Amino acid sequence: MQFQNNPLHQGRVVTALNLWHVRATNQHMAHGAWYQLHPNGSLLYNCGGVNNGGDYGVDWVDHALYVWLTGHLPAGFVFTAGPNQRWGGIVGANGQPQFVHEFYNITRAVPGQQHFPAGIPGVAPAGNYNVVLNFHLYVDGWQANNLFVAPPPPPPPVAPPPPLNIADLQQFPPLG
Repeated sequence: MQFQNNPLHQGRVVTALNLWHVRATNQHMAHGAWYQLHPNGSLLYNCGGVNNGGDYGVDWVDHALYVWLTGHLPAGFVFTAGPNQRWGGIVGANGQPQFVHEFYNITRAVPGQQHFPAGIPGVAPAGNYNVVLNFHLYVDGWQANNLFVAPPPPPPPVAPPPPLNIADLQQFPPLG
């Protein structure tokens, strides 16, 4: 869903940021969220989506709302990276994706350390971690990648061989 730069959508984006922060604080793994161990030893709670605090990679803001957010983030939130690119569509003959979508990272540290007594399978062993909300804010819609080179078309289908016919002298010539 597209969010535009108006008071209603500004409020929805700010509400979504706060909702995701509460989820990260309570270790609530909502749809579209995942943990990642940062090289500095902290855990990133990756997430995104504005509509009901979900719809990761589906929700996006127009450029004007992104510009508004750069000066109006709630206390504690900061833009830390971007633009990054997510790709979609087929991969072309030159290895480039057909479409790209830019996103920016908005972060906020969760207060205190979080305890993960069982660890996070495939991510981190049991222990205490600093957790950082890492919200992905998509800006503008999917764009065609101007570096994309379409792959060649598939070859035409090969005609199947004719069915076997015992009376056909081409297929079964007389012996001797």
